[in-house]
Amino acid sequence: PQNIPISVVLVAKSVAKRMPFDRAESFVGPAIEKAKECTECEQCIEKCPYNLDIPRLLKKNIAFWEEFRKERVVS
Repeated sequence: PQNIPISVVLVAKSVAKRMPFDRAESFVGPAIEKAKECTECEQCIEKCPYNLDIPRLLKKNIAFWEEFRKERVVS
């Protein structure tokens, strides 16, 4: 219901390894911000053909991305 681009968030680590930071940030950054709106309603789990625990995976990828970004952004 929050229109989170789940597939983009779930490939954050792969994108971080393969793209220059600026491009990765413009691709993944907005999706990560949207993922922070997850209400853990679990509707995504019901729709997932693999029955993945998507709310947990979103949290994990948000944490990864924030650490990755912190290491690259100079304040």
